[in-house]
Formats: sequence, structure tokens, C-alpha cells
Amino acid sequence: TCAACSAGSGSLGGAAQCTQCVAGTYSATSRSACSKCPEGFTSTAGQTMCTKCPKNTYAKGAGNSKCTPCPSGQTATEGSGACTECVAGEYSGSGACLKCSAGKYSSAAAVSCTDCAKGTYSSESGASSCTSCAAGKSQALAAQSACSDCATGSSSTAGSAACTPCMKGYFVDIAGSTACKACPEGSITTATGQTECTKCSHNTYAEGEGNNKCIDCDSGHTSPEGAGGCGQCGAGEYAD
Repeated sequence: TCAACSAGSGSLGGAAQCTQCVAGTYSATSRSACSKCPEGFTSTAGQTMCTKCPKNTYAKGAGNSKCTPCPSGQTATEGSGACTECVAGEYSGSGACLKCSAGKYSSAAAVSCTDCAKGTYSSESGASSCTSCAAGKSQALAAQSACSDCATGSSSTAGSAACTPCMKGYFVDIAGSTACKACPEGSITTATGQTECTKCSHNTYAEGEGNNKCIDCDSGHTSPEGAGGCGQCGAGEYAD
């Protein structure tokens, strides 16, 4: 009589003995031929069932004896026949593509996220790039989700890591300014980072805009407070 092959082995017609199923195949019951493991599954020799490939590995096509690790920047769920590349704004981790947190970004197929540089930011998770701080704002730290307005007395251009104090002769009295303003004629600032200008005192003057020093009037000349020049004393008058 013909005897049944046991599970995990099989034979062709007319065989004198049963043969153990080779790696990558299986037979679940007696009197059955060995079948290839389906895609995403593997087996060693003599198995009655196939095993799913674990997370972040894959087995392409049928009849595999081992699972292959996913390349960097790609992931796979259990029992996968292929890996999936993480899109820009995501990174590979724990068998799934995860979004980068705010303040970070990534390109496609990333294994980790990159901090936004100083002077840039990303306000939401899943960013594929960072945005430069707008003019009038700055960010001195990396990996940030927002920029801050420049304080009064300072200004900035786009993408600044720090705001620049107004130079002497200039001022700004509004936070978040993109440029400092020149002191008007007859007024000055003598230090950097000022929010207002000071009028020149009586008998001194500052001609034109953007001055940092008031000049004394010449003998025989006078000026009122905040003057842009001095006037000559009239006949019958004098000024020391």
C-alpha cells in the first residue's frame, strides 16, 4: 500500500519515499505536495506553515527562505513583499513613516529629521523644508517653530538669526521693524539701539538727517532747540 507523506514533506507520483519540503516551501497536511510560501512569508526546510516577515523587512515574490531588511529611509509592515520609501517631511521608524516634528524637516527616504537652522523655522509637523524668518523677525536658536519680532531699537532682514541694533543717528520705535529710520534734521542719537531721537539744544544744530552729534553755533549766531542750522544775530545784537 502507499503511505501518506507527513505534513512538512511531499512527493511526486511514483515516488519511493517522501522528501522534506525545502526552505521557502511548506505542506500543511499529509498527502499534499509542498507549496511555495506566498510573498511576504518565509520558511525553513520541513515546515508545515510559513512565517510572516517582521516589520521593516520584506520577501518579494513567492518561495522565499529569508526576509530582507528594508534599505535606510524605507519601512514595511509585517508580511510585506516590498518596502515603502518615506516621503519628504517624514522619517523611518518603528515599522512606519513618522512625521517630523515642528522645528525640523526631512527630504524623501530620510532615517531622521534635521533641525531647522538659526534664522529659519517650521511651524507644523511633516515639513519638507524650513522657512526663513521674515524681515523684522529673527530666531537665534535651531529647531524652532516660530520667529520673534525684533525689539524696538533694532531691525532685521529676512532669514536673520539676530536683530541688528539701529546705528547712531538712527532709531525705530515699532517692534518688528524691517529697517531703522534716520533722525530728522535738528535731532540726534548718540548710542546704538535707540527708540527715539533727542532734539539739539539751544545754540546747537544738526544739519540734515541721520546725525549723531549736535554742533555748536559759531560766535554771532544762535539757534532754537531742534534746529538744523544757526542764524546770524542782527545789527545791534550779539551772541557769545
